[in-house]
Amino acid sequence: ARPVQLKPKVETTAMPDVTNSPHVEDLETPICSFGLDVDDRNNRGVRSVAIASSDSDEAESATFFSPWMASQFSVRKVAQASGLFLLAATLVFAVADHQGLLTFGATHGKTTLSDSGAIAKAHEAKGTKVNASHTHKTKEKEAEKEECSNAVPGDPCYGAVLWHKWIGLIEQPYAYDGNLTRESDRHNIQSWLHEKGRSGCPRPCKESIAYPIPKVAHPGGPQIYCFSVARTGPEMDSMFMQRQTGTGIFACNGYDVYSDHEIDIDGYKTKLIPSTAAGVSVDRTAANSQVFMKTWMYILGSHWWYKYDFLAKVDPDAILFPERLRGHVAAHVGQNVFFLNCAVHAPAMYGAVEVFAKSALGAYQAAHGRCEQSLPFWSWGEDRFMQECLKMLGVIPIPDYTENVRDARCWGSDCGNKGAVAFHPFKAVNGWYRCYLASQ
Repeated sequence: ARPVQLKPKVETTAMPDVTNSPHVEDLETPICSFGLDVDDRNNRGVRSVAIASSDSDEAESATFFSPWMASQFSVRKVAQASGLFLLAATLVFAVADHQGLLTFGATHGKTTLSDSGAIAKAHEAKGTKVNASHTHKTKEKEAEKEECSNAVPGDPCYGAVLWHKWIGLIEQPYAYDGNLTRESDRHNIQSWLHEKGRSGCPRPCKESIAYPIPKVAHPGGPQIYCFSVARTGPEMDSMFMQRQTGTGIFACNGYDVYSDHEIDIDGYKTKLIPSTAAGVSVDRTAANSQVFMKTWMYILGSHWWYKYDFLAKVDPDAILFPERLRGHVAAHVGQNVFFLNCAVHAPAMYGAVEVFAKSALGAYQAAHGRCEQSLPFWSWGEDRFMQECLKMLGVIPIPDYTENVRDARCWGSDCGNKGAVAFHPFKAVNGWYRCYLASQ
C-alpha cells in the first residue's frame, strides 16, 4: 500500500496504559519521528497517533509524550540534559560578550543581542580611534625628544632670544599679547619665537636641558681678571644679561661678581662681601671707598689673582670690550703701572673701568695701611682713593685717553664708536645691551 504522508499536529489524546512496555527505557532515541509506521515508532518508545481526515486521503499525525511517560524519566538523565543546556547557553553568552555583541537593553528589562555586524564595526572604529590617538601621542613624544633643540650661541635664534629678553620685553611689553613677560625665561621666549616662525627657532627643550651660556674664546695676549660689585636690582640684572650674552666682565680671562647677596647667575654664584652700602663723596660720586677696600683685600688675600697680568674693576653699568682692552695694556705687561682714562678736567682714573697691573696691586697689598692713615677715604669715591694711594706708593700712572673709556662725563658715550674700550653709564639693562650691539 502507498505510504501515508504525515503532518505533525499536537492534540490531546488519551493514551493506553503501557506501564510495562519494554520500550519505555530507550531514552537515547529521538523524541519524535515522522514518516515511520506505527510499529517502528513504538519500537523507539514513541507513541504516534494518526488522525484521518474525512475529506482528504492524507492523514495528520501528531507525536507527543504522555504525562505518564515523562514521569518515567530518570532524575539523572534530566539533570544531564539540563546541565548540557546550561553549559551550551553559558558558552554562547560568553562568546557573545567577548566579541562585544551582547548589550543589555533597558526595554522590558531584558538582555538582547544587537546586530553583530553593526557592533563589530563600532568596536573596530573605536579601536582604530584609540590606536590612532595613542600613535599620535607617541609620535608627539618622540618628535619632542628628537626635534627639540635649544638655540646655541652664534645662531640667529640665540641672538633673537636675547634681544627679546633684554630689549623687546622691556621696551614693548604690549607686543607679546600677554604670552611673555619681563620674567619669561629664554626657553619660553624661544618657544614663542618657534610658534611665530621667527628667526628659524626650533622647539626648545624646555627646563629639562639648561639653556646654553656662550663660551668665550680668549685669544693670546695679556691675561685679564675682571670683577664687579653689584647690588640687587638693575645692577644684578646687568650681571645676568652679561652672563647670558657672554659680554662685559664675562668675556675676560677670569671674572667674579661680588655682592652682599648670594645669587646664582645661570650657574655662577656671586661671592659674598659684608655690605655694598655707600654714601655720597665730596665729588658728588658714591662714597664707596670702604666697600671696595674690603673687596680688594678679599681678592688680594687669595693666591689665584697673581696668575693674571692685569686686574680690572668694572662698574655694572659700564659696557666693557675686554678684547679691545688687551691692545691697550699689552705693552705694559710686568710693569708696576695703572692707567688714567680721562683728562677733560685733569688727568684722572674714572671709576667706570679701572685697570691695574698685578705689580701695582702687590704694592697696595703690602702698604695699603699707609694710605688708610693718610688719605680721607671715607669722603672720597674709591677711584680717587686708589689713584692717590697708588701714587703715594710709587706706582706709575699711564695716560691712556685715546679710545679708552667713553664716559658721559668724559668724552661722551658714543655707542657707534667701534674701537672704544668701554662706555658709561648705562644703568638700564636694555640701554646697556643696545649700546653693546651698536658698538659691536
